[in-house]
Amino acid sequence: MRGSATVNYVSGESGVASQRIFKQAGLSTLIIGLGLATSVFRVVFLTRSLSINDYGILSVLLTTMMVLSYLFSLGAFQYVYKETAASELHISALKSVIVGVWITSLFWTLVGTLLSPLLLKSGVLGFGLLEWELTLTASALSAILFVLIYFLYGQRQVVFYNLLLFLRGYAWLYILVPPVLLFKARLTVTWVAASWVMLIVIALSLAVRRIGFSHLKEAPIEISWFRCSIKYGAPLLPFFLSVWGMLAISKYILAYVCNNTQVALFSLAYAIFDMVYLVAVSISQALSPYVFADWKGGNQSSVHFDVAVKYSTLLAILLTLEALLVGEQLIQLLAGEVYVSASAFMPFMAPLPLLRVLSANIEQRLMATNRTQQMGIIYVIGLLCTLVVGLSLGRVWEVYGVIAALLFARIVLLAMMIWKVRGEIKIDGKFVSFYRIFVSSIFLVFLTFLWMTIPLLQQFQCILAIAMPGIYFFILYTCKAISRFEVACIMLVFGRIVGQIKRLIPYRGEGHNV
Repeated sequence: MRGSATVNYVSGESGVASQRIFKQAGLSTLIIGLGLATSVFRVVFLTRSLSINDYGILSVLLTTMMVLSYLFSLGAFQYVYKETAASELHISALKSVIVGVWITSLFWTLVGTLLSPLLLKSGVLGFGLLEWELTLTASALSAILFVLIYFLYGQRQVVFYNLLLFLRGYAWLYILVPPVLLFKARLTVTWVAASWVMLIVIALSLAVRRIGFSHLKEAPIEISWFRCSIKYGAPLLPFFLSVWGMLAISKYILAYVCNNTQVALFSLAYAIFDMVYLVAVSISQALSPYVFADWKGGNQSSVHFDVAVKYSTLLAILLTLEALLVGEQLIQLLAGEVYVSASAFMPFMAPLPLLRVLSANIEQRLMATNRTQQMGIIYVIGLLCTLVVGLSLGRVWEVYGVIAALLFARIVLLAMMIWKVRGEIKIDGKFVSFYRIFVSSIFLVFLTFLWMTIPLLQQFQCILAIAMPGIYFFILYTCKAISRFEVACIMLVFGRIVGQIKRLIPYRGEGHNV
């Protein structure tokens, strides 16, 4: 029976395979944790160095850069990654795609420059011409960088790939910290945008050097390769754009119907739940290759998919409730008293991490069956829902209306994905009992609600936050949402991660290079 096979999935794996899965899951969580630590530091530094209005402007520009980076590349980087991973991509093909992306990026940069009077004339978005030009430049350079780093990723140069992503996404922060903290320099949005360009140029230089400048220089250009990359990557654009597109549209609407102060408050509340999502989805990301392997040949069953859905869902629920419980204190600690009112938006945003985690798991089936066009259509509908509903409700309820539009779009996305894959995925009902998970979670939601609303209990919120994982674990076990065997497996995972850390510390202490 499949039920027994699912419950005993660890024992059915070979020892080597099980260790590899546990190691990858642990390392994925560790890497994401390091990224989140930098994200937390970024929030603290920027909110305390910029005015709340400037922080809102910077939030809009950062999201815009992320969206435009994908748009300028036309999805060509995904083709480069696929071809390189499957079979070594010829250097002339890589150069052809780079030249094609450079031309399209230059074109869209010129278009953005020509449109700048329309964007800046009203002053609604708050930024000036220089900040806009720097954002366009950073977006164009990022589009080219994506092609190079995904070529290296396809060659399995994972460490270097992660280094370049870190340089592009986070290292600019550490360029700004010394002059602000040591020399008391005044941080501005222009400084931040200029640092984006600087770090992306450094990342580009390192990537070109790694691949070989002489090889790229001597390689011929065949435009047919670029056409192939566009044909493959363009249908995926709505998917890539949606990662930032829905958020970008929400911020633009808020800047239009409210002001940049409300954008800043909304962005901070959203950032906290974005961190929750990144931690929860790390389980699905670690098991994704195994899920694709299980589904190879049209299979409907996947033990690893069951595990990913169950534990990413549980983690999303637990961390969301933790964030709600200490949201006000967390915001005050990170950003200061001026941002505390952002905590009022958090209860309404709470379903977002769970909706995103479920969508991330379901969309793997569409990716595995090469239905990129269907994914594109689904995400275009999601973007349109965010825009239309957001404009309608935002005029009436402002931030709460935009949050409602974002929730509505996410629900529509998830419903359409489930409808598209109906009958294609078989989930073990005994292992993944959504009913038992729901009942267990309701207990924890009720407990969290009591602690947040009763004045006497509010004094002990930190105690509940610390004890909440153990309480949730006990409730799940009592309601039979998790079995005794699963408890043993979870303890095994944590034991191996702790064991690796303990072995790593003395090994490095002896002066060895790990």
